[in-house]
Amino acid sequence: MNKTVFAALWIVLVVIGSGFAGTIWFLRFAAKQENAYLDVMEYEKTPLLYVPVIREGRVTGYVYMQLVFTVDAAVLHAMRVEPGAYVANSAFRSIYDDETLDFANIKKTDLGTLANHVRDEVNARFGSKIVHDVLIEQFGYRSPDEVAS
Repeated sequence: MNKTVFAALWIVLVVIGSGFAGTIWFLRFAAKQENAYLDVMEYEKTPLLYVPVIREGRVTGYVYMQLVFTVDAAVLHAMRVEPGAYVANSAFRSIYDDETLDFANIKKTDLGTLANHVRDEVNARFGSKIVHDVLIEQFGYRSPDEVAS
């Protein structure tokens, strides 16, 4: 009788212990898989950009923005040129050259289009997919009166 009770207790402890160990192992493995994307990517920031908005021959205001972009870490360290300058240049030119943007009534879709355009333009310039994502950290518009004061 005692042997049967001890054998049953032993089986219960082994089942509980193996279930616990398997759960711990699975959670650690899943956490590594979730962070795998973040481990190979680096986040870079552009400096705060001020873009003059010129309409009808005069400055009507200034757009200020700061972008964050992701780059493959191995590619970034192998590059001789910092992609941040190209991201900032592309964003500046996109806003400066686009006369259809109405900053008094800007739409949410304009920002997504801007981010995708900057990413695609920089990647086309390098000839490969260097920049994976472009995120807008700061974005705003100031009239000339606000800047002067």
